[in-house]
Amino acid sequence: MSNDVNTQAPNPIQMAEQITDTLWHLTQDWNDFAKSTVAHPWLQAMDSAALQLAFTLGRTTVKQHMQHLSNARKGLVPVDYYLQRALKCGLIEQPQADELHAQLTALAQRLDQHAQTVVQSANQKVAEQETKAEENRKEETISEGSSDAATAAAH
Repeated sequence: MSNDVNTQAPNPIQMAEQITDTLWHLTQDWNDFAKSTVAHPWLQAMDSAALQLAFTLGRTTVKQHMQHLSNARKGLVPVDYYLQRALKCGLIEQPQADELHAQLTALAQRLDQHAQTVVQSANQKVAEQETKAEENRKEETISEGSSDAATAAAH
């Protein structure tokens, strides 16, 4: 069994930050028109998705956590849209577009996996609470039954 750190699932926030940094470096030398029409909204969309992921780090309810994950996942749609626009306008080359698309796809898949884990964990907690409540009800029923029997035997 290997203790290799690279076998761990990547952190979605770090993945989003890496994509944002890549976009920043890719677009910083574009002309003003390309920056204002493609780069600015592209970076803004990616920053927004990353921010939604950052909100999941706070002490939030499962519902809030899932909402932030959902918002982050939905936020990747405009990022991919502007990726296609940059490619179509000749602002980036096909290999760059392919790499960015692969990174976005990997992030989307990681968000989906994380959401499934959150839901499974929440469902497991609910099931454990229900089991404990059922055990408590059984114990109460048994103790009530034994006290009723003791009372009847005393009379």
